[in-house]
Amino acid sequence: MQCVFGFASLNTAVRLSVDRYLIIVLPFKSRMSHRRALLMIAVAWCWSLIWSSPPFYDFGRYIPDGLQTSCSFYYLTRNVNNCIHIAGMLIFELLIPVGTIFILFIVWGPYSVLAFLSLNGYRSSLTSLSVEVAMLFSKFHSVCNPAVYAFMNARFRIRLVKIMSCQIQLWRAGCSCLIPPSYT
Repeated sequence: MQCVFGFASLNTAVRLSVDRYLIIVLPFKSRMSHRRALLMIAVAWCWSLIWSSPPFYDFGRYIPDGLQTSCSFYYLTRNVNNCIHIAGMLIFELLIPVGTIFILFIVWGPYSVLAFLSLNGYRSSLTSLSVEVAMLFSKFHSVCNPAVYAFMNARFRIRLVKIMSCQIQLWRAGCSCLIPPSYT
């Protein structure tokens, strides 16, 4: 059971990341509906069940872990079925999902650590620099996502280049619409 729940949690996070990607790439076509949210959750759980169930069909194996408190995949054997099952899990339940959301952990990690320290009474040990760096990392996430999606989607890249080249042409022509208004 713990395998199903762990995989489902990770797969749900990945599907949310993909949904955010679609909203940025297709802003007018991509809308989250109740039905779509239920479908995303159902797919995450079904995918988790698929990758958790092979040991029940003698394709791989569960064994008690080191402390005998829960079960884990039997990764010490060189059995072909077991190796294929573990390799599939590593690719489809670790490398692809974690690769998809890795940037989120990097950019939100420092801020989360500082927030945790602050909540637990270590506020005085936080420096202005550490807080500023953590905040910059967390804000960098909003810059990072469009950049990642731009590299992943050719149409997004083409439209971004068109917008930027149009702005440069307007700037070179001295268009007053690009000059911020004076508030004096």
